[in-house]
Amino acid sequence: MATASSKAMADRLKEIKYSETVDIFNALTDMKLVDIGTGFQDSLLPDFLIKALVDVATDKNPLLHQYAQTTGHPRLKNALSKLYSKQLGRELQPTKELLVTAGGRAALSSSITSLVNPGDEKKLEGTLSSADWILDPEELASKFTEKTKVIIVNTPHNPLGKVFTRSELQLISELCKKHNVICLMDEVYEHIVFSGSEHIRMATLPEMWERTITVGSVSKTFGATGWRIGWVYGPQELLHSIELTHFYYTGTCCTPTQEAVAIGFEIEMERMGTACSFWKGLVESLESKRDRLVQLFTSLGVTPIVPQGSIFMIVDFTNLRLKLNIDEKEKSTDYKLVKWLARYKKLQGLPFSAYFSDENKVLGENLIRFCVIKDESTLDKAAQIILDMKKYLTS
Repeated sequence: MATASSKAMADRLKEIKYSETVDIFNALTDMKLVDIGTGFQDSLLPDFLIKALVDVATDKNPLLHQYAQTTGHPRLKNALSKLYSKQLGRELQPTKELLVTAGGRAALSSSITSLVNPGDEKKLEGTLSSADWILDPEELASKFTEKTKVIIVNTPHNPLGKVFTRSELQLISELCKKHNVICLMDEVYEHIVFSGSEHIRMATLPEMWERTITVGSVSKTFGATGWRIGWVYGPQELLHSIELTHFYYTGTCCTPTQEAVAIGFEIEMERMGTACSFWKGLVESLESKRDRLVQLFTSLGVTPIVPQGSIFMIVDFTNLRLKLNIDEKEKSTDYKLVKWLARYKKLQGLPFSAYFSDENKVLGENLIRFCVIKDESTLDKAAQIILDMKKYLTS
């Protein structure tokens, strides 16, 4: 029999209005779908990382199985410092300018909480101007006011796959310097950049080290989403408050996984630029899979937006929508399309308008997000579905 407190909790849960995206996933939980929509990775952890975790787990050293330092396991901090010092062109001090966090999410939340005072914040939203997906300088500048404290920039970008150019980052940096704004850079996809594009670190631009906090994550670096290890780096005066905030959030992070990630970085840094580099092989594999999906969706008569990086691809389904007789309750076209694809074709995507504020959802209503980081067997099934849809539409 339910207690009074548990019944009250159950009644309270019934009142909670979940987002449309969560509703879709819940409704489709028991359906056998070909999932090329979510970011769940089929099999990407490198063997050397798994071996490192096994070795650490069976190591008799008690220090590897006790609390790590609250700012991060020294071996991991030293490995990250070595990697980023080379890429930043400056010495990154592991004890003062680097913090290990409980995943990239904790890195972002700790940074935002510590850098923005509650009750005195201004939401800063950039607006994409057109199908070219470039920043509108005037629109962006208009969002900066005397109350603006932080701008969050994600490059390579999820879900679009955009890699911000140097000129775009310079535009943002000049606005930050003009208005004395901190730049919080989400660079978790830093190692997944396709040919023809280059990942530029905001912290390397003139006078931006002093006002930039950068976030990374093993979830994307090595595909280990369940390990929940992230990090932030930046100037000591900014990082100190983030360390305090993160300490009150989580205390410390899992020691064995930090040790294993450190070993993974040490191995990969030795292999960087060589044929056996995990990151090099990952990019080559994903670029091939991206191109395969681009060709398939193009043959269907829809328009894929070819990503420059990250693990996702957006597809414009406007042409297909006009040919289909879709009868769903959702107001947004992309939600109707996603449910139709799942229910009748067993193909799962993600509605793109979920990434927009309510007043701007119209910008994403014909777009669906797909994920390219799937194994070949999953892509084979998706390809067959797409080919069958092509026959269905032309019959």
